[in-house]
Parts: sequence; C-alpha cells; structure tokens
Amino acid sequence: MYLFQISGELPDLAKAEIKNLLKVNISQFENNFLCVDQKLNKNLFERLAYTKKIYFLLDEKKDISLIDFKSHIKKSYKLDVKNNSENIYDYIFKKLDKPEVEINNPEHKYLIYFHDNNVFLFKEIFENKDSPSSRRAHLREELHPTSLHPKQARAMINLVAQKEFMDPFCGTGGILIEGALMNLKVIGKDISQIMINRSKINLGNLISKVNLEVKDALDLNQKIECIVTDFPFGKNSFKSEDIKSLFQKFMVVAQKITSNLVVGHLDNLDVFSAIKTTSWKIDQSFEIYVHKSMKRKITKFIQN
Repeated sequence: MYLFQISGELPDLAKAEIKNLLKVNISQFENNFLCVDQKLNKNLFERLAYTKKIYFLLDEKKDISLIDFKSHIKKSYKLDVKNNSENIYDYIFKKLDKPEVEINNPEHKYLIYFHDNNVFLFKEIFENKDSPSSRRAHLREELHPTSLHPKQARAMINLVAQKEFMDPFCGTGGILIEGALMNLKVIGKDISQIMINRSKINLGNLISKVNLEVKDALDLNQKIECIVTDFPFGKNSFKSEDIKSLFQKFMVVAQKITSNLVVGHLDNLDVFSAIKTTSWKIDQSFEIYVHKSMKRKITKFIQN
C-alpha cells in the first residue's frame, strides 16, 4: 500500500493526475493523504505536480506496541507522527538498537500514522523536489500575460499523456517546457510565427526535444496520442466574440486526430454547446480561481 501526501492547492486535480498518470484507483485516507493499494510505476513519480511525498506501508497494527520497529527502522532516520499528540518519538527510540536520529540529512524517513483505530508505519520513498515557481512565466525571457502556472501545465499533461502530446496553441511554450522536462515527445504548433519564435527562446536548451511548427489549429491532420493546450483568450489573443466559434471549429478538427484532449479555458466558455455536434464528451473538469473577476477551468474530453 502506498500513501500519497498531496498539496492542498487543488486537491481534486492532484487526485486526478495520480489516477490518470499511474492508472490506479484511489481511496481517501484523510485530508491531503490518499491511499493506493496497487503496484506502481515508480519511474513516473517525478512527473507529478501536486504530490508532495509518497510513502510505502511497512506495517499496520491495532496497537503501536505490536509493531516491530527494530526490523523496520534502520541506520540514521527521521520520524514524523500524524494524528497523535503523545511522545511517540521517545517510545520508538527506546525500542531500537543503537538508534541514530538525524533531522537534517537522514538516510531514511518514516511516518507513523494513527487512523481509524489502526497504527501504520510508512517509509518515505519519494519527495517532490521540483521547483516549478522558478519556471513561472514572468521569469521567462519571452513573457505572455495569459501563461499557465507550470504546476497546472504539468498536471494537464499528466491527465492524458503517456508518451507524447501536441499543443496546437502553444503560444510562448509553457506547456511545451513541462512536457520536454518530462522527456515526452512534444509537438508545438501556433498560427503565429512570432509565438513560435518566442517558444524557441523560452525552451532554450530544451528546444531539441520539441518539434515546433507554424500551423493553423483548424488545419491539423497529424494523428497524435493526445492534445494538451491552453485555449487562447483575452485581448492578447483573440476578440472575445471569436472565441466560441474558434473553439467549436477546433473541437471538430481535434476529434479526427486524437481521442484524448485536455483544454485550459475561461469558465464562461460554453464547452457543452461547442461539443454538441461532435463525438466529444466531458470526462473531468477542474475549476481554478485566478482572481475576483476571473475563474479558469481545466477540462478533460474523451471520445464518446
């Protein structure tokens, strides 16, 4: 059994990217802790955007006195305790042979979790050390005011992409950067040569991992595993009255080249009307608060 500690920012999106990327069923353990009782591909852990830590279950008992800490806790260690106010640390310290507590740089990290009248001993097997804030749009050489936060872009990719994806409205390349960092096959297209040039600059030494092309999103014919894109909006992209028409036309084109699609868009975009005459249906949707007057959504579409 694995225990996922997720970020509290967008818990529904965090759950969805775990479920879709790792192909697992999830049960709610408590608060921001999720339980997965399946074999996992650990090579995919580093792709997760909203997972902070992952633990593996070593032991589970009705009483802490029944756990054989001697056989599980080895070498220098750090221990965290959840849902218990008693001094568990001293109790465990006395149970060990030659215990070596190391707070700053332990060889192993453990979690004692009290839940539902049971005591769980977990070992930490993954800590997310990615720093997406260092890749935020305002820090890139070529800025675009509507760019996604890197964590949101990464989660969008994880909802559908296993090996490759296309972003047909790639803009200045925010989604492309995250895909390239995941070592996926990434294809970026935009109707504007200026945007393609700006993507090239922002990609920097990642440019060799991305196929870029000036292309109208309404003229796509290349079959692809999935599409992940942030739909253009606002005065820096298109006139607002053109957005609905563009989206409707794009969804008709997209159904011919892929069966999986994730789109970031303003919450007032009527996606239900746009897909009425297509084979698309909404699989999942996540609302993201931007500021007082703006909300965005990340919507995953699948073919009927």
